[in-house]
Amino acid sequence: LCITSNDDSSSGTNVKYEEDIIHKKIGSSSVEEQNKYKMLVQIKSLEFNPLRQPNSNANKSIRLVIHSVTYHTKPSTSLEEQLKKMFLFPFDYHSLVFDSMKIDIYDYGLFLNTKKKLGRAIIQLNTLKQAIIDQREFERTLPLEIKEFPHMQEVGSIKINIRFHFPDDPPLTSPIHSRPPATAPPVLNSRDLTTETDDIDEFDCANILMDPEVRSLGILDIVLCQETREAIKEIKVLYKSFFDNGWTLTKLEFLEAYMLLEKYYEQKPKLNSDRKVVQDFFGLDKNDFICWEYGQNTVSVPNYMVIRDPETNSIIVSIRGTMSIADVITDVLAHYEQWNGALVHRGVLRSAQYLVDRSLNDIRAAVIKFNANSINITGHSLGASISSIVTLLLREKCKDLLSRGIDILAWNFATAPCCSHDLARKTESINYIYNFVNENDVIPRLSYGNLMDFRELIKFAANEIKNEEYKK
Repeated sequence: LCITSNDDSSSGTNVKYEEDIIHKKIGSSSVEEQNKYKMLVQIKSLEFNPLRQPNSNANKSIRLVIHSVTYHTKPSTSLEEQLKKMFLFPFDYHSLVFDSMKIDIYDYGLFLNTKKKLGRAIIQLNTLKQAIIDQREFERTLPLEIKEFPHMQEVGSIKINIRFHFPDDPPLTSPIHSRPPATAPPVLNSRDLTTETDDIDEFDCANILMDPEVRSLGILDIVLCQETREAIKEIKVLYKSFFDNGWTLTKLEFLEAYMLLEKYYEQKPKLNSDRKVVQDFFGLDKNDFICWEYGQNTVSVPNYMVIRDPETNSIIVSIRGTMSIADVITDVLAHYEQWNGALVHRGVLRSAQYLVDRSLNDIRAAVIKFNANSINITGHSLGASISSIVTLLLREKCKDLLSRGIDILAWNFATAPCCSHDLARKTESINYIYNFVNENDVIPRLSYGNLMDFRELIKFAANEIKNEEYKK
């Protein structure tokens, strides 16, 4: 998950410098602070080519999407009314690295009211970095395009303005008419917009949309638990990010496929997680079992056991890798989430927190009961990633044990990327977490960032193949 460039060239150094500033400003903030980062998007103008003018009598609407946040204006015949709307989006470090903003313009048939896309504009959020560093507004004119097989056709242009608000910025007195001086950062405080409106022009405030669409999953809302539903929404965003188009499966088709995968995993030969087998294999006494958490089939809930190893008189936390459909979903919850001043894999963090919250007291009690000399955490693949974060959590929460000479170490195999470089370089990580990688195993190199890089390489290669020089 190393995001910053390691290029020593002048351009690479500049990229790394910009990334470091953005990371320090946003990526290292607390979760509470990150929830306060906002951007206010306004469409300043919208123009269509002469041959692409929409029907003036038809209803039109504007839809904006960043990651899983969607705004869609109420259809009306007047585009001028649509352009008065402004859209309040949250943003974080992950968004600025990977996400894009998509702006779609629609019109509706006069008779059947069928929705038709007139054009789309896309801007990658990483183009906003310099504006954030300089603490200034961002304004740009983008091409409005429509796909007409086999190529994209430009049908017009759209001009957007984006203002940013950070936790320490003063409130904005008026979203439109009271611009801050050029030397001061443009600011926006959503709290002031909703509660302290004395200094805000009432007409302007009414046009700021702060409640995005709540998208239903239909039949999935009925048959799946909340954690799985939220995970599926993340998967849809990942799918759209990778393929640059919409989710093509219907909800019923997705449900059928999901249930088939569940059935497939249930029928696969299973690792025998019977306590008696483990007890016999390792020569354990039944009192050596501290926690037995196998048989879980919930997203971000790991399968693991905590035992005492009588040979070394140490406490072992052993975490299983991917073996169920719930584990697969945990794997792909790869959104970069802020934690301890760094970035971590969201699904892994939640799994690690679950384990520590559930078993910390039992682990501490076992150390005292057996007078254990160390705590060793181990895992494979997904389990190894969870093991890494569990180790950091335990070292933070068990400082009293460390001061008594009871060490806490991790021994991980085929660890999937789970944290940013700054966290991996910390002393607690380098000196106490040991990772073993089998040569060219892809799993320890498969991160959200690498997946997006691979996508860009494929797109680049596909474009270059069209070059006559390459056909030779």
